Amino acid sequence: MKKYKEHRKKKQIFYKEAKTEIAKRNLHTLRTISIIVTFLILLLITITPLLVKTWRITIQYIIFAPVAAIFAIIAIVAISEDVKSPKLINGLCMLFEIVIMGFIMVIDIFPYPDSQCTFTPLALAVSATLFIFPEEYEYLFLTMSEAVFIYLTYSQKHEFVARGDIFASLVGFFVAIVLYNLFTKIHLSYHLVKEQYIKVSQRDELTGTLNNIVCENQMREYLRLKDDKDNVALICINLDYFKKANEILGKTACDNILKKFGKLLKKVYSDNAIIGRNKGDEFIVLMKNVINEEDIALRCSEIRIGLEEMSNVELDVQLTCSMGIVCTSDKFYSFDDLKGIAMDALYIAKNHGRNRFIIRNPKKIGQSINKKKFIIVAHNKEKEFKAIRDKFGDSADVLWAKNGKETVEQISLYSRRINALILNMDFEDYDGYDILHFMKTRIYTNKIPVLVLAKDEKTVDKAMLYGADEASYFPIDTTDIKLKVDHIMHNNAQIGERSVK
Repeated sequence: MKKYKEHRKKKQIFYKEAKTEIAKRNLHTLRTISIIVTFLILLLITITPLLVKTWRITIQYIIFAPVAAIFAIIAIVAISEDVKSPKLINGLCMLFEIVIMGFIMVIDIFPYPDSQCTFTPLALAVSATLFIFPEEYEYLFLTMSEAVFIYLTYSQKHEFVARGDIFASLVGFFVAIVLYNLFTKIHLSYHLVKEQYIKVSQRDELTGTLNNIVCENQMREYLRLKDDKDNVALICINLDYFKKANEILGKTACDNILKKFGKLLKKVYSDNAIIGRNKGDEFIVLMKNVINEEDIALRCSEIRIGLEEMSNVELDVQLTCSMGIVCTSDKFYSFDDLKGIAMDALYIAKNHGRNRFIIRNPKKIGQSINKKKFIIVAHNKEKEFKAIRDKFGDSADVLWAKNGKETVEQISLYSRRINALILNMDFEDYDGYDILHFMKTRIYTNKIPVLVLAKDEKTVDKAMLYGADEASYFPIDTTDIKLKVDHIMHNNAQIGERSVK
């Protein structure tokens, strides 16, 4: 009884979860069987008189053929491949079974009361294997069919013939029950195997979260279809110094941490998020229906605390994580836009001491306080920066980034406000080429015009290959710099105007 109840529960879940797939398979079966039945009836009408000289066509056959053809036409023409109403399709299939069984019984009983039945036992057995129906419907159909057949046989046929027909139909009935359960078990096993395959193919084997491709596809789809009022948060997570921990503590121990970290993410975000693993120790989460930034901060704190406690127990060291977060309800931003902003926030978090999270809002990043031009000067000498700033005077707001780290942070923070970047290629902490690559590979920074400050033509030529727009040489000439920056900003504005048109 316990096994029966478990099996019944699995079947109920199967009929509920796979109802669209079941309806689609039933539809294809209906098309095939209705065509086959129509063809067989026409074939029997044609061949039987040649084999049985005394046989004459009856009204039942005359009506049967067009009725079967009508079902075939409905299945082929009237119902599209896109299953929008599983109940309608399954209802049509059930009606088809009832009508066909009715015609077979009539053919077996009424025209030849002295002859034994030919088709009914076979029809009972075959009907149990055709369509996928819940057992209560199939059992009801088979039982009612058998009861009607017994009643009509006793009332219309001679007793001796009736007994033989009823015995044959009962055999067909019990065979039908066995076949129905056998085929149902096969359908259920197929469904479970398919579900398991989908689960394995979509999941990261180690952490149990979605793999990178499936995760990104689901996030893109959700962002495309979400309601305008639905506030979401895209969270990029990276475990701090995990590669070093992997080298020191071993792959097995660190893999166990990743596995438990995946469980921690699913526990904290529950079913209200899409959670995936990018690669290695990088994870990405899309929170749905975000209440406010405090809600995001609370959950991120839970993740950090949970990781610290877990690593203390498992590795006897305290692992931390950095998070970059972007929060918005605006559908204007694509997945790539949001991921870029979140990754930049993560980049800043990791370069400001790690073990922290930074939340960004695209609207706040993109807001411009006034109509002045906004220029970032990435240069390591304050005196020369001030000279450049003074040259622009009141025509622009000029912000100083004294090293590569600050340059990346300010580009990320003010990306939609920046009208130009003046970039020293000789930073010690970050290569100027890396900063150019960083900008040109991101949707919201790749249009920012860049003037590079360089010592020689070789550096300038390479910078141009990396996406720089103009160059000025050391020692700096503020007049030359201003003229060239004004030029590239003017060109960029014209390109923007043309694209709008």
